[in-house]
Amino acid sequence: MKWTTKAAIQRLMSHLPMGGDVYYFGQRSVGNFRKFSILSKARQAVRCLEYLNALGEDIEGWHAVEIGTGWTPIIPLVFWLNGLGTCDTYDIAPLMKRGLFFETIRQLSEDPRAVVPQPASAAKRADVADKLRRLANAGAVAPSVSNVLHGCGIRYHAQHDASDTALPPGSVDLVFSNVVLEHVPVAAVHRLLAEAHRVLRPDGYMAHLIDPSDHFSHGDASISPVNFLRFSEQDFARYNTRFLFQNRLRASEWRTLITDHSFTIRVWDCVVNEKAMQMLPSLPIDKAFAHLSPEDLCTTAIWVVAKRSP
Repeated sequence: MKWTTKAAIQRLMSHLPMGGDVYYFGQRSVGNFRKFSILSKARQAVRCLEYLNALGEDIEGWHAVEIGTGWTPIIPLVFWLNGLGTCDTYDIAPLMKRGLFFETIRQLSEDPRAVVPQPASAAKRADVADKLRRLANAGAVAPSVSNVLHGCGIRYHAQHDASDTALPPGSVDLVFSNVVLEHVPVAAVHRLLAEAHRVLRPDGYMAHLIDPSDHFSHGDASISPVNFLRFSEQDFARYNTRFLFQNRLRASEWRTLITDHSFTIRVWDCVVNEKAMQMLPSLPIDKAFAHLSPEDLCTTAIWVVAKRSP
């Protein structure tokens, strides 16, 4: 679908009283949920654990906070399988869907090896496989989302801003998100980082996967992966609805934001998009971004693990 058409549809739905339900129906009918797969998200969860393991950290028994639950809590479930004690997951909108939740459990159960960081001991693989059997059984015997979440130590807070968790200071080991922060207004990003610093223990961690690409390009291959950088803030506002809000922050800006909130970056792993680099000479970049390097402009994935500073 042409990106401008998708933006127009989203703009229309944003004005409808039941726009969120219509949007979900569209995703299930002709969108990304028509062939729902957790594979990429599960791999991303495992990769996050591997970064932490490389730093000498094990999440066994940890208390975590997730920013942005989304339609189904894939990352918290994978973390629980790998020893996470409890997770409070927050979302400003109640997006979680029962059907996708139990489909997540079914897909997780298909290949226990896919959700274990490498290298993994035989005992670790056996523990994960046992947890998956119990998880699948809980979904079959007592198919209640809340009951299954409770059994996994996951507390779901819908219509609750993660920048105001009400958790005690220093009570959290890990704050994480997965392709969420790029959809948050900059002022709210500041509040989220401040709250993360407040609730984390003195040597606690944040771990985020940020996707600063133009998300309209995911469904329209004719445009650059950073096509939105040609617009001024005012012009892009015509396309930037609540269904696909994008703050357009670049990698260097994310790095500054994180360090300014008293975090020490331990992992900074970026992907510079080759297609975006090739198309950049023909893309008229707005003056707000013109001072940035080509690599900064064309970074479309950021893995960051940061440690709380005093």
